[in-house]
Amino acid sequence: MHRNGKLLPNTLARSLAAVALLVALIPLLVGLVRYCMIIHGTILYPYELDYGEGIVWQQMNAIVAGHGYGPIDVFPSIVFHYPPVYHLLAAGLATATGLDPLAAGRLLSIMATLATGGVTVLIVSRVATANGADRLAWICGLIGGLLIFSMMPILHWSRFMRVDMVALLLTLAGLYLGLRALSQPRAVHLAALCFVAAMFTKQTSLAAPIAVFATLLFLRPRTAWAGIATGAASGCAALAVLVWQTNGGFLDHILLYNINRIELGNLRWVVTMMTQHALFIGVALCAIGQSVVRGVRDYRHCQGFGDVRRTLTANPGHGQSIILLVYFLLTTVMLLLIVKQGSTYNYFIEWLCAVALFAGLAVSDAAVLAAGKIDAGRSILVPLVLPLAIGLQAILLPDTPLDAWRMTTAHRAEMDRLSALVRAAPKPIISDDMVVLLRSGKTVQWEPAIFSELGLMGVWDERPFIAKIHKRDFSFFITRRVGPDALNTGSFNPKVAAAIAAAYPVVRVVAGYSINLPPEPPHTKTAPGT
Repeated sequence: MHRNGKLLPNTLARSLAAVALLVALIPLLVGLVRYCMIIHGTILYPYELDYGEGIVWQQMNAIVAGHGYGPIDVFPSIVFHYPPVYHLLAAGLATATGLDPLAAGRLLSIMATLATGGVTVLIVSRVATANGADRLAWICGLIGGLLIFSMMPILHWSRFMRVDMVALLLTLAGLYLGLRALSQPRAVHLAALCFVAAMFTKQTSLAAPIAVFATLLFLRPRTAWAGIATGAASGCAALAVLVWQTNGGFLDHILLYNINRIELGNLRWVVTMMTQHALFIGVALCAIGQSVVRGVRDYRHCQGFGDVRRTLTANPGHGQSIILLVYFLLTTVMLLLIVKQGSTYNYFIEWLCAVALFAGLAVSDAAVLAAGKIDAGRSILVPLVLPLAIGLQAILLPDTPLDAWRMTTAHRAEMDRLSALVRAAPKPIISDDMVVLLRSGKTVQWEPAIFSELGLMGVWDERPFIAKIHKRDFSFFITRRVGPDALNTGSFNPKVAAAIAAAYPVVRVVAGYSINLPPEPPHTKTAPGT
């Protein structure tokens, strides 16, 4: 039944829409409970969950001690992959709570993830309200925010002592404030500060500030330039302090040493991530398509660039949608970084967050329908199908962490055994697992993977290090692979691997790692594997 071109409140349609929204919400709430159960056992786990945790822990120690971003042509030396915001926050949290640094770093990432879900709720609710969802916009926001905890890269990565989740939180906080700046210009200064903090946490956090300031330059030039000035002033001041404190080492590490070769094999992650999240992505693309179609319809009568700008300026909600669309496009382009050597699924975290934003907005029509307000002549099929697709995808996702095997009682006992060997070693140890070094009272003096890259690219001279291997200046080497090719993991380039094989020919397997030791004197030989 229709009256004056509007669809009359339809009890059945409203009920169906409400059921569809519940079908989306319930599995996502279950996903949040599952996430809380998974993180419960990881914070205090004493050993490595991810390769990068140990080097971040060591970097934090060095930065707090005042000798971060030092020269790499001496030994010991490590490369600092990221700016210091995360490291300083983790150290501060460890001091405040009494937790050991690894637990504090993991807790910081988890707290940032939970806060990211909250900021996502605010972003989606704000844009959904501007798009007409009104009273039920919070449901759209809740679905968007809960989606964060059903994204597989976030489910796994957010439990690690890594910089990504803090950078993402600061990025989305800046994005939210950038949306507010369309109607509240003073918010642009806080947005700029959040973006600067994000970039000094992870230097590739560029998509959101570009999206916000490019859109504001078009719609609110004065607001944009005010934010750019705030960001430039604060960013340059922070950079100047870091360059001064490190005698220029900060720029060397971030720009010169943090380099990787191209590895096209990493594109397999594209297939994996797209397959695992296919319905989420499809729903988000539907929302993007609907937004573009409505934009073309609403602005096709505008005559000229100025008319489009005036119309957009008068509709802040449209400007918000443009910011999010540009953000999605830029994060999509940033996925190309996956082809860097050593890259993994964490490069999909920010892009999937952009997917979550649009997936939340995709249920706006269902929220409008549930409220009994939908245009006459519009099919209710799509508004009902999209929330159902979200719920189905949430049910289909795997529910076991990739690293669950690490936290078994048997593996932890093996790691305790390895830790005892490390603790008893009289000389430095070079290890792929750097957490076990720090847990055992040692320091990370050299990170294998990044120096392999620097050596192959001619940035670092490997000969002094090879000489130390020949002199057996190390107690032993720990590598991830077991078997004849254990040293050919990418952690060591061929000359270094050959030197290790010659000087440390005795191989044992402990906790799934290969341990390369020097030859034992005849009177101290022990049975293999002991």
